[in-house]
Amino acid sequence: KVLRYIEDNYRDGTLGEISELLHYEHTSLSRLITKKTGRNFTQLLRDKRLSQAAWFLLNTDERVDDIAYMVGYENMTHFHRVFLEYYGKTPKHYRDCT
Repeated sequence: KVLRYIEDNYRDGTLGEISELLHYEHTSLSRLITKKTGRNFTQLLRDKRLSQAAWFLLNTDERVDDIAYMVGYENMTHFHRVFLEYYGKTPKHYRDCT
């Protein structure tokens, strides 16, 4: 259910919201997610956002900053830094070279 929630709400989903929806205490759900997936909620959310951003980069002509916003990043500097760390390329280089 958590993975489906992330799939459907990656842009603005929160651990607090999914905890409430599933009637779990925030900390307990966080531990359960990490135990079951080996990753915490924030990592799973980031992975989904970045994979969605990569898809948009390769399959649309949207501007990089617009894509960042579409997948849930408000701070463009942060998006560029996180994308570079994750893919080893800037979003523009990823689009141009992939």
